[in-house]
Amino acid sequence: YITPEFNAVEFAAGEFLFGAGGGCLIASLMTAVQNSGRVNAMGMSTSAVNLLRAIGCTMGTAIFSTLLSNKLASLMEGLPDVFPRNTGFLDHIMEYAMDPLLAPYIPQLMQDFCDAVDFSFLCGAAIVCILVVLGIFFKIQTPEEIEASINKEE
Repeated sequence: YITPEFNAVEFAAGEFLFGAGGGCLIASLMTAVQNSGRVNAMGMSTSAVNLLRAIGCTMGTAIFSTLLSNKLASLMEGLPDVFPRNTGFLDHIMEYAMDPLLAPYIPQLMQDFCDAVDFSFLCGAAIVCILVVLGIFFKIQTPEEIEASINKEE
């Protein structure tokens, strides 16, 4: 879990590994798609992968930013109204820290933010697990089976 005292170097290293793993996954996925389809449909299949990846990234950003904002707003219930009930408070965090009336709330504010980030990542993990389980039930066809089904239709 992320806390306000979390080491930034460890966090950056974890994010780097996560990004590198995702990058390797996309390249492998593209190769698998190219190898599983017909040669004359390769452009269509690779562009479909890119389209679905872009839609997934867009929807993922929207969903998880909504989860983060809603959870953060609910966690910030007990804080003074001067703090925006979204991530906009981060833009002015130094101003709040310099204000003697608001500075005591900064640790709670940062803890609420960390808890909201944890919540959104746990929701993402649950969604990924559900999609992996659903993916197990998809039937995999070899290129020969695909070619045979196309020849039957013609």
